[in-house]
Amino acid sequence: MIIYPITRQRVVTAKHTGDIIFDAEGASAISEEAVPLLTGSDYGNGRMVKNDMMWRGAGDKQQGTDAWLEGARLDELHDSHGVRKSTFVKRQKKIYRKLV
Repeated sequence: MIIYPITRQRVVTAKHTGDIIFDAEGASAISEEAVPLLTGSDYGNGRMVKNDMMWRGAGDKQQGTDAWLEGARLDELHDSHGVRKSTFVKRQKKIYRKLV
């Protein structure tokens, strides 16, 4: 049995195991990781369209619209990891531990 120091998890392993991978547990700041979103679109076909590639990194949701030209600003919200929601997704963090 090992105790992972960051998440304080107890993991039971076999005696002669070389390495293990397990899911992190705990608060979302420790158990989830932010990964850049590379593909996908609003159309559900799994391919990125030109409009997605052009506006994905824009920090203001109204950028390029008439409201934006008139001075209205709607900054993009950030998640608990401090990254933009439209360009990053969260996934369960996997911990790799070498035992030998």
